[in-house]
Amino acid sequence: MGFKRRMSLIMQGMLGGTRAQSGAELPTPPSLDITEVTHHSCQINWKALGDKNIKKDETIENVYAGFHNETLATDLESTTGYHFRIKIEFDGKEGSKESEWVKICTTKPPIGVGDINKAIKRDDAVKLRTILTIEKNVNLDVVDELGFSPLMAAAAYNATECLDCLLEYDPDLDLQNPSGKTALMLACQSGHEEISIRLMDEGAGVEGGDGSTPLHWAVDSNSVSIVKRLIEYDCDVNALDANSKWTPIFRLASVTGAPDVAKALIDAGADLSITDDEGKTPLMQATINNNAKLVQVLLENGADPDFQNNLGRSARDMAIAFDKNLVVAQFNAVK
Repeated sequence: MGFKRRMSLIMQGMLGGTRAQSGAELPTPPSLDITEVTHHSCQINWKALGDKNIKKDETIENVYAGFHNETLATDLESTTGYHFRIKIEFDGKEGSKESEWVKICTTKPPIGVGDINKAIKRDDAVKLRTILTIEKNVNLDVVDELGFSPLMAAAAYNATECLDCLLEYDPDLDLQNPSGKTALMLACQSGHEEISIRLMDEGAGVEGGDGSTPLHWAVDSNSVSIVKRLIEYDCDVNALDANSKWTPIFRLASVTGAPDVAKALIDAGADLSITDDEGKTPLMQATINNNAKLVQVLLENGADPDFQNNLGRSARDMAIAFDKNLVVAQFNAVK
């Protein structure tokens, strides 16, 4: 607990609405009733004394000055002891009277998603379980300032032990962060096979609301096993991302270009003729990126090097125009 601090509420004014006469008795300060103590504030109530003309005493930092019978003390430090009292001073009357000190202690700050995610990033399941046991009202279906819910953090940071703990509390498996990603998408993108499989087994969806699916993100990891497992769970190999209009294999051609992942997608029925809004094919994208090995796989599986985009350019044209000599050699080998 922090250092105990003493704070006064100064009440100054007139007795009965008129200036106090010499010898008039100061009223007994009312007792304080302090409620709703949190980690940063407390509600202070007292019995009103009647007509008061409040004025400020510049020598004391007042917690309150006014005409009401309550105030909210804010900006307090958490887990810190405080003493409060009322000190009454009236115009025309020397001296003052003070109430008894009332003691309170502010509470500890509430546990937030950010605090939970710190434990998850260390895969500290003991700490996580302790938090979830003590804090009964923690909402696991919100994201922190980085866009991670606890389940998303476990997926992204490969926190397998924390994942087991979180699943006991039935979090939303298909919750999306501000960029539209789910926990499964994050696990797939990071190549975390065990967590990806566990989430799928638990019923995480393999279809995205905007067309982006876990398969679109799995190709980033170059994990053939995750790609094949997603396909086993009926993830659409030809799903179009609503923003880019890319299929998973088009994204593969744009990002990593892993030939073995391309083979897995093609074996599952990936359509190599689907184009984006500019009329580009996966073969054109692989050509632009000078990925000769991926170009070879695409050509061997029926990709057309002479198909033209919206501007009338083919993948072969692009290879020649951009001096992609290794890719040109692949095209020349096609009969």
